Amino acid sequence: MTTEPLLLTSLQRRTIYRTIVRDRAPLARPTAEYRLGTRVLESVQLYAVPQEVAVEVPEIRAYKYMVVNDRIVLIDPATSEVVAEVAD
Repeated sequence: MTTEPLLLTSLQRRTIYRTIVRDRAPLARPTAEYRLGTRVLESVQLYAVPQEVAVEVPEIRAYKYMVVNDRIVLIDPATSEVVAEVAD
């Protein structure tokens, strides 16, 4: 079953990006090109969405993320699929 892309407003995207970047999330080395619907490898380190972001944007509470090439990539942990990309 494929995960549907996550629809986020501009404000939600800014909140996610600024909070995670401000918290200095570790950067992942781009070992692949991550696009909507692609699966990430199990070996990729994913992080829980910070509580501050989950409160502001509850729609992403269940997702994991990684930072690649100055983009935040949101992943559905149930399917390992990319559901959204957030850039500055």
